Amino acid sequence: MSNKPILSIPSLGRDNGELSPLAADLKSALNGAYNLNIATGARDLKELVGGHITASDSMLFMGDPLTKDSIGDMALLYLILDAIQSGMPMGMQWADNYQMKINGDGLAYAKPVVMLDSDGHYQLFIDRVMELKQHGLLKPEKADLIYRPDNTGILKLATKPREVVELLHAPPIMIKPFEAKDDDAMQHIRKDGLQRPDPLRLQTFVCCSFSTTNPYFLDMAELTGAELAKAGFDLITGGGRGGMMLRTQKGAYENGAFVTGITFAQLNPIARFNNHHSPGHYIHQIIGADGMPHRIQKMARQGNIILLLPGGFGTDTELFAPLFLKAIGHHSMENTMIAVVDTENPLLSNQHNNTILLKMLERSGLKEGVDFERIAIDLTTKRESTQDTSANQAAVQVARALEQIRRQSFGIVTR
Repeated sequence: MSNKPILSIPSLGRDNGELSPLAADLKSALNGAYNLNIATGARDLKELVGGHITASDSMLFMGDPLTKDSIGDMALLYLILDAIQSGMPMGMQWADNYQMKINGDGLAYAKPVVMLDSDGHYQLFIDRVMELKQHGLLKPEKADLIYRPDNTGILKLATKPREVVELLHAPPIMIKPFEAKDDDAMQHIRKDGLQRPDPLRLQTFVCCSFSTTNPYFLDMAELTGAELAKAGFDLITGGGRGGMMLRTQKGAYENGAFVTGITFAQLNPIARFNNHHSPGHYIHQIIGADGMPHRIQKMARQGNIILLLPGGFGTDTELFAPLFLKAIGHHSMENTMIAVVDTENPLLSNQHNNTILLKMLERSGLKEGVDFERIAIDLTTKRESTQDTSANQAAVQVARALEQIRRQSFGIVTR
């Protein structure tokens, strides 16, 4: 058996089994230094992650991100970036084998993620890092950890195959791991929770920033939770203890919605919730999951509507992972609609009529209005004021959009 390291390239070898000219040039540049892994045909998120990340020593994204399989590639990329920026390797399960390793010194070390960008498509991800940093959805030190123009961050951009080899040999970057206390309390999680929401109310899985301190987004989150509760929706979240996630839970909880948190030990030990509502967290029940991919699939399966408010890499993961599941026909997404607030995210922005995301959807067999809805809201004004009336207007607009989805997709008119 070969001792050569394994390089996983999700986008390689998809044109009827033949290498594209770019892929052929890359293979020549690698000069046999790696065993190439081009695993395809994943049937769920666990297989998607296991087929590439767990089975590989390094990872490279390349080619056109608008192929029919690109949504799976995006889900992989964002799963990696979310784990890195949160400093949370163990919650991903695969991280000990690939992306992040915790050594005896208690520090985590992340390998580089290389993107071969011969035509400028992957510049969108760099733009996304800058946009998150600008609007307070990604802390400056986290943004610099992910990407720096001199390619000394974790995310590295190559424009030619010969540059890939050098970047793959870059040393791992040290990261302070996410610290969660009382991990042994996870054993007390009951997989099915303690209470049950009203079966006559639709469950909305709300994805948003866990860490932002931007007052506009925080207000919008709490007001959105309140408006959804008043409109007859119950909420599912990641059970977060901060940021927009906490404020959404608060708004919903205080206005009569049943709030479920789906989490796992490394992120949110059950001791912080004591299996019931804990002051400051606004949660009725906690459901345990076995790592991030399993958590997302549970959220998708239990939610009738997946709503994406402004957020960072975690929120992007919670967009592309369910889209991937929907594209492959996974049972967890059979009766689930995805609704995303259309912000400055370069993948979603409505500044151009044909967005990157819409092209991905089209080539994956998904249709806007059937599988996916965008909620166009102007988030560009007065983000500094904690009393900004536009945050309330945005929340009302989101709730109305979800009421329309409820009517059209689920045939439910009354609250």
